[in-house]
Amino acid sequence: MKRETILIIFYILTLGAIFIIDLTVPLGVAAGVPYVVPVLITIKTERIIDTYLIGIAGILLTILGYFLSPVANGVPWMVIFNRLLAIFVISITMFFVIDRKNSEIKIKKLNKELQQMVHTDPLTGAKNRLAFIKRITEEIERAKRYEAPLSIIMFDIDHFKKINDTYGHNVGDNVLKGMVKIVEEHLRKSDNLYRTGGEEFIVILPNTDIEKAEIVAEKIREAICKTKFEKVGRVTISIGVTQVTEDDDEDTVTSRVDEALYRAKNTGRNRVVTIKA
Repeated sequence: MKRETILIIFYILTLGAIFIIDLTVPLGVAAGVPYVVPVLITIKTERIIDTYLIGIAGILLTILGYFLSPVANGVPWMVIFNRLLAIFVISITMFFVIDRKNSEIKIKKLNKELQQMVHTDPLTGAKNRLAFIKRITEEIERAKRYEAPLSIIMFDIDHFKKINDTYGHNVGDNVLKGMVKIVEEHLRKSDNLYRTGGEEFIVILPNTDIEKAEIVAEKIREAICKTKFEKVGRVTISIGVTQVTEDDDEDTVTSRVDEALYRAKNTGRNRVVTIKA
């Protein structure tokens, strides 16, 4: 049974029990404290609507209790006073809980945005090196645990320094941003792109063996090569590819894919080089 369903049943039973007691001992319960309890409990849930519904239900039951309570015929002014006090206490508690929940939601949102800022490259929008270090360790552990293939692609732009020197860093930045968009179009949702250096990027490909990773790398290389960037025209990239093995850790697999990229650079650039462990 889902947690939300259990909570709804709990709230209904709690309100029902309090209402029955309210009819039996109306003067004591009408002070509002029992109806406040389920409202306070909603502080443990994330949904603000729960607090609204339970609070309003408590107020309505308090009003209904006035008409059904036998004490209403005995000391009406005292009952009215207690019922109004109950409604006031329930309302104050409800808005206190709602304010607390809104504050928690804002804090969670700010924390999420902060995490994104910490792990995101501000220029390209790709994840940064810090995010890569964290993710690659997790993916390697997962790949070994489930015996699933995991491949890594590393690439950078050929002669990028020349682009910056010739056209300026603003143009170079636009090339980087445009390239990231192109690469992301060729990746799955489960794949992750990271900017780990000036013009150096890494892609983590979960559940992908080296042959499929090589195909992805070649498609990326061709897509970049065919694109005309503003002022610069066509640019090329060199790519290294490798697959994680049982004996790999973050350092060994990164070192091997870096070696593959180095070979691509030194054998003519604008190509994909694969190294198997």
